[in-house]
Amino acid sequence: MSPYKNRPNYLAYQKRYSKIKHAELRKNILAHYGSFCSCCAISTKEFLVIDHINGGGTRHRKSKSTPGIMRDIVKNGFPDCYRILCANCNMGREKNNGLCPHEGIALNDLT
Repeated sequence: MSPYKNRPNYLAYQKRYSKIKHAELRKNILAHYGSFCSCCAISTKEFLVIDHINGGGTRHRKSKSTPGIMRDIVKNGFPDCYRILCANCNMGREKNNGLCPHEGIALNDLT
């Protein structure tokens, strides 16, 4: 029997398993760091991302996959160099020299 005969079934299983494990890792990390943006407090889970507080996230992602980074976070006991941000705050900080664009804006300035 060819070792590749069952390959399509194995690949489908591996894809499902990886998706489940990725979701579990993300859920554990969000639960540990708080399931809300540490900048604006939004809690919609689909918008939340893991942020490298001291920068270097792009370099880190080039050296490891996202699940690999998440496994390292859990393995290393949830180090303090990460936080949870929403995608808007994360991108705003990247484009604005580390400052979120809405920081410093008074609430009455928004209305």
